[in-house]
Amino acid sequence: MEIFGDTEGLKREILEMARRECAEIISAAEAEAGKILADAEAGAEETGRGISAAALAEAGRRREALLASVPREAGLMRLARQEAVLDSIKAEALRLLPAENKPAALAALAAQAIGRMEGREFVVSLVPADMGGAAGLASEIERLCGRQGLILTIEESSVFRGGVLVRDREGRQSWDNSFDGRLARLWPELRGRLLRSMEAK
Repeated sequence: MEIFGDTEGLKREILEMARRECAEIISAAEAEAGKILADAEAGAEETGRGISAAALAEAGRRREALLASVPREAGLMRLARQEAVLDSIKAEALRLLPAENKPAALAALAAQAIGRMEGREFVVSLVPADMGGAAGLASEIERLCGRQGLILTIEESSVFRGGVLVRDREGRQSWDNSFDGRLARLWPELRGRLLRSMEAK
């Protein structure tokens, strides 16, 4: 009976010890869990601050980029409007060019072209509307050129809209003194003047 009694006491001691150890383990686990949770919350808060700061910095960069792009975009829009106006001016200038021109004007255009070329034999092309004034044109061109012994042929052409095209007989030299050709050569200077005038307003 005594042994049995001792056994019961031993069991109680063991159970008590187990309960104490279990309570200590649970307490330690709870403390560790609390520390882990606190660390996680602190890390999350720090991360959140970092994310927030990064987001604010990115928003600031985007705002600055947007503000910086406004003058550039405005400039591009202004240039596009100016180009549209210039294109319309050029188109209107071409539209207003006369369909028929006085022989004196044609002779001056041809003489100017021939003055830039070498040789004696040239072909002067006119639009169909100007062929009616071709009589005597060759002698007037020669007079304006101040070069004796020129051999000039006047021909009709429909490949341009007015003015003259001049080439030598061999086709090695040519000069486009058509209205379109002259406007194309003069356009960069005219365009610059028009732009300066627009910007001054």
